[in-house]
Amino acid sequence: MTFSTQKNALDGYLFVAANLAMTPKYGPEELNVATVVDRQVSMESTINKLASTVSSLLPDAAEVEKRLSVLNVSISDQLDKLNALSDQLTATATLMQDLSGPPQNKTSSDSDRDRSMNVVLFGIAENRDASVWRQGVLDAFITFLVGL
Repeated sequence: MTFSTQKNALDGYLFVAANLAMTPKYGPEELNVATVVDRQVSMESTINKLASTVSSLLPDAAEVEKRLSVLNVSISDQLDKLNALSDQLTATATLMQDLSGPPQNKTSSDSDRDRSMNVVLFGIAENRDASVWRQGVLDAFITFLVGL
């Protein structure tokens, strides 16, 4: 007889275990409902402990908001200072460009005359040498701007 004919021959029979000790078992912990419940309770306890540990490690939303607002204020202050410094540097660069020297192509006419020293500044000594006078003016302006 082949396997398929043997299988067909047993189709009409119902088998019942007469000796339960002889039946294959899963582990006793899988069959015992009380053991499964104990494991579930232990698992829930472990999860609750883990959740409380994680929540204690994370700052609350109010603390995060407070820290972000302090950071935003600090960044805004630094940007304001940088903008002021940029304005000062731009003014200094413009001043230095204006005072860099007399025009290269001088003529003797009144309209082309160097008038860069026709300014009255108190606290800066007069000097007929244009480069010495310009250097004194630059030093005074730089000292003023650094003091801001």
